[in-house]
Parts: sequence; C-alpha cells; structure tokens
Amino acid sequence: MNHTIATMAVLVASVFWGTTGTAASFAPDISPFAIGAFAMGFGGILLCLTSLS
Repeated sequence: MNHTIATMAVLVASVFWGTTGTAASFAPDISPFAIGAFAMGFGGILLCLTSLS
C-alpha cells in the first residue's frame, strides 16, 4: 500500500473518531456509548469491505 494513502487513512480515521463526542452532544437522547459503538461497528464494516478488494 502506498505510504501516502495509509497516512491519509489514519488521519481520516482520527477525525471520525474525534467526532464521536461532538455527535453525542448534538444527540442528547442517545447515549455516548451507543454512538461510539455504532461508529466502531460502521468502521469495522468499512474495514472488512476495504480488505476484500
């Protein structure tokens, strides 16, 4: 894998990880744990799909 692509993937993942608390503050009816679990699950699915190609 190209070093630049890998670096960009890590940066994008860190941005998405950092938005979990922000999303939780805009959705007070949903627990931050549920939002984080959804983000981890969605990220896992994307990781699996990416590894298949």
